[in-house]
Amino acid sequence: MVTTICFVDDIYKSFREVHRVLKDDGLSVIGFVDKDSPIGRSYLVDKEKSIFYKEASFFGTEYILNILNDTGFNINNIYQTVFGKSDQVNTVQYVLDNYREGSFIVIKARKNGTSNK
Repeated sequence: MVTTICFVDDIYKSFREVHRVLKDDGLSVIGFVDKDSPIGRSYLVDKEKSIFYKEASFFGTEYILNILNDTGFNINNIYQTVFGKSDQVNTVQYVLDNYREGSFIVIKARKNGTSNK
């Protein structure tokens, strides 16, 4: 689910469906712009002017981690990239573990095989 969660009608329902269709211990990868990052904040400010993001819902990483936990996933890895404002990014950037510094977050989550959620 790369750059899609901001466009789903019900994120809990979407994650529950991913959980349902995955085999036990299956993996899901979620990539999104963190709403609390520099780029996320700029998207929120300009949201109404944007044809692309006008209908989008943006989320913070903590919120996504909580939903994944609530819907039966264990977090394997969290990565971040895209540092700075989008108009200042002009080279390929590195990837760091975790979140809070980068604007683009990737979470690898494993379906908890024993969960009934």
